[in-house]
Amino acid sequence: MRAITIDARSEESARALCEALAKFKPSMSGSATEGYRVSVDLSGGDRRIVELLNALEQHVQDRADPARVQLDGRSYVVDP
Repeated sequence: MRAITIDARSEESARALCEALAKFKPSMSGSATEGYRVSVDLSGGDRRIVELLNALEQHVQDRADPARVQLDGRSYVVDP
């Protein structure tokens, strides 16, 4: 399964991210000691990926807080 994973600073941040990406059926994992992550399955084609990235960018803009993202073994930062 190909997925995008977004690191969250806290459980609250992870839950807010899940809410913002709800239409993509995200899953949340982690703990207070390990940190939290939100993952979204990327099956469904390029259009779905673009829609997901647009929703993530909007969430980052709204919160004025960067997001650290992992995709295909590489890390990226989405800045506000």
